[in-house]
Amino acid sequence: MTDAPAIETRGLTKRFGGLVAVDDLSLAVPPGQIRGLIGPNGSGKTTAVNVLSGLYRPDAGEIHLCGRRTDRLRPHEIAACGVARTFQISKLFGSMTVLENVLVPALAARDRGARRSSAAVLDRARGLLDFVTLDGMRHALAKELSGGQSMLVQIARALMVDPLHVILMDEPFAGVHPAIRDIIMEAILKMNREEAVTFLIVSHEMAELRRLCQRVSVMDDGHLIAEGTLEEMAHTPRCSRRISGRRRARDGAPRPRACRRGVRRGDRYPLGHHAAGRAGQHHGRDRTQWRGQVHAAPDDLRLPARAAGTIALDGRPIHTLAPHEVKRLGISYVPQGANIFPQLTVEENLLLGAWVIRRERVRVAERLERAYAAFPRLLERRRRRATALSGGEAKMLSLAKELVTDPALILVDEPSAGLAPRIVEQVYARLLEVRGQGVTILLVDQNINKAVEVSDYLYMIERGGVKREGPRAEFADQLRDIVRDSLLGA
Repeated sequence: MTDAPAIETRGLTKRFGGLVAVDDLSLAVPPGQIRGLIGPNGSGKTTAVNVLSGLYRPDAGEIHLCGRRTDRLRPHEIAACGVARTFQISKLFGSMTVLENVLVPALAARDRGARRSSAAVLDRARGLLDFVTLDGMRHALAKELSGGQSMLVQIARALMVDPLHVILMDEPFAGVHPAIRDIIMEAILKMNREEAVTFLIVSHEMAELRRLCQRVSVMDDGHLIAEGTLEEMAHTPRCSRRISGRRRARDGAPRPRACRRGVRRGDRYPLGHHAAGRAGQHHGRDRTQWRGQVHAAPDDLRLPARAAGTIALDGRPIHTLAPHEVKRLGISYVPQGANIFPQLTVEENLLLGAWVIRRERVRVAERLERAYAAFPRLLERRRRRATALSGGEAKMLSLAKELVTDPALILVDEPSAGLAPRIVEQVYARLLEVRGQGVTILLVDQNINKAVEVSDYLYMIERGGVKREGPRAEFADQLRDIVRDSLLGA
């Protein structure tokens, strides 16, 4: 490699119709550096990584990776330059084994004329799986892995790229068990230290970035607005305000937008309460209890095995129930990804949500009418296949599909993730309308400002434990300090 930056963009721009997701981005990462890419949801971070890796073609600007211009290359050609990447949502081949997934880059290299022996390739793959503690699962199908294990396989697969100069990582720590986070960080530091691999890491996890990154770059609304250490960003009002998502309205009052983490795993929530971001509430009468070591928004409503504790709804234990039994109690779940059937139309997706009352045509019509009233844009697109929807529309459909079940409680996971700020406002407006209909919402979001805006009580989680909690007013008054402490690790 030369003395040129390992990663360099010049005036990089990516548009989606009228939306400019990445706007005139000029970024330079020296060889051997671990660089963090941070900013609120919808700021263009993931789009930038998708453009760098060739998944999207830029509309303007240049990309230089490992000293070679790559903005007109295909993804496999960029990989051949020594560039690998990981995805936030697993992109493994589910019907292939763990070992087979890790071997894919070596097979691609062989097609390009590489002459490594099969034994050497297999030894390398086994060694990487052993390093990420998954060699014992090498014959398991990838679809059987947890989210954290899938990320470890993605990392092992990325390390199989030969030669390897740059790794692009999109939210490698999101939703990952702390023990697996440590393994991921160890892998990053080892490859950077021993093989001088350059990393560009998109993440909201400031604790991990403090350990890994010499510098961070801050994006907002598609622009690069600042670069420096996390300490420098914490003491720069403009950056801390953007990282938290706070803007100034015309009247000078703060206008919320975006930042960090979770929902408390224990304690009580009144069933009329709204839990958000670090979790929140609004007034109600019935009682819901969440106690012990459980996830507030579990995948597919399947509650993970508990180390201890119980979950109760109206005093009734529900932690032993199957997902469909939990659903029948009036609990719905909207996952971070769009939980929809892509080959079905918008209306067919909604009708599936109303399947349990399908023989009651009047009730079905009423539920559909309510969903379309909450999301008028879906009414305009009711005959379209879900594959034709934008990310924001897909999130709206995912939420509407749960509303037609007439739930008492909705668990909503990261409703703002990956959406443009304008779409985030629309999604939250719909959530507030739903809350106004008497539906309880337990919301997990990194968008702390939105959580503060819509919630009565909030919890902030750090590595599975409650780091801070309090009423809305307390969080609103201390928002700048909360963001600064997050950046500094206080």
